Amino acid sequence: MSFMRFGSGYSTDVSVEYSAQRPSTVSDSMVPAFFSVDLVLPDADSRAGLILSIEDARAVAEELTRLIMAHDAVEHAAKEHAAAVAESKAA
Repeated sequence: MSFMRFGSGYSTDVSVEYSAQRPSTVSDSMVPAFFSVDLVLPDADSRAGLILSIEDARAVAEELTRLIMAHDAVEHAAKEHAAAVAESKAA
C-alpha cells in the first residue's frame, strides 16, 4: 500500500529514503519496507511526499526508465535535426 501527503509550494530539492521492514510499535505486526520520496519546500510548515511500497516503487522505476529513455531519444532527435538544418543553411 502506498500513500501521499502534500502541502503547497515549489520544490527546491528531492530526497529519497529507504525504510526496511520493522516491527510495529502499536501492534504485534510488521511494518513492511517502503520508500519515502520527499519534496523539499521552502516553507518549513509545508511538506510534500510520497510513500511507496516496494512493489509500487518497482513499477514507478520501470515506467520512469521507459519515460527517461523516450525523453532522451526526443532530445537526441531534436539536436540532430537542428544540426541538419544548420548544415543545410550553411551550404
